[in-house]
Amino acid sequence: LGQNKMVELPGVVGTLSQLQGLLLDKNGLAKLPNSIGDLPQLERLVFDSNNLVTLPPGFVNLTSLTLMDASNNMLHSLPAKLGNMRSLEELHCQDNELLVLPESICNCTNLHTLELRNNFIERLPGKIHYLTNLTHLSVRNNKVQVLPSVLCQNPLLANLDIDQNPILDPPVLVLKQGFQAVMAYLRRMYDVYFTGHLDLSGLDLKDLPADLLGALNLNAGSDEDGGGGAPSPRSIAMRNKVAQNKGFKAPKRGGPSPIVRLTLTGNHLEYLPPF
Repeated sequence: LGQNKMVELPGVVGTLSQLQGLLLDKNGLAKLPNSIGDLPQLERLVFDSNNLVTLPPGFVNLTSLTLMDASNNMLHSLPAKLGNMRSLEELHCQDNELLVLPESICNCTNLHTLELRNNFIERLPGKIHYLTNLTHLSVRNNKVQVLPSVLCQNPLLANLDIDQNPILDPPVLVLKQGFQAVMAYLRRMYDVYFTGHLDLSGLDLKDLPADLLGALNLNAGSDEDGGGGAPSPRSIAMRNKVAQNKGFKAPKRGGPSPIVRLTLTGNHLEYLPPF
């Protein structure tokens, strides 16, 4: 049914109980019938290039779906119970108007391709590391400011497209070095929660990242390699980082580990700002 002039899909489509593939791309559809969720065998659903703003509640009953292409619509959100669709392997939602991702998407552990470019997404789910089969993630041209440190725990991730976002963390000098440098930085930030050691060595930094200034909870008498100064207040920025990783369980020590050691060797720092 792709590439026609359909403006409405009849509800009777839900009676095609053996249907495995449904192509609805490049029509004029403004909505999908709720009965579309009555297709238990459906594995491939393509409805890109339509005029959809929302998806019906029954949509999440498509538990056999492996590929969903919803790109080039006007979707503002995805169903809150998207995580019910645990067979999903490819999700294409680029060129929509998405503001957030449902946290339940992290239950789709078979997902290997997540395409979200050209939306208005501000943050990634805190449990994104649950997507252990994820190999491709694109959030190009969104509103993301912080990459969650748990992203470094996605073992198969090989393609990460984060260009054209107002990213503050990781800092721009790390972003310019590419995928491997970004993942290494996220691993260091992830390790802070367990070791109390913030290792920023060898990152070619000319300045300390603005979002980390004030985050350095250096205790008096701590081991500082390349840094120094009196103890600073408890890290506001680090607490924010934990808040932005809502699914992450920090060690049970009354919150995130204080930074007791700072390593800055192998950079291009000309001065240290007051902490």
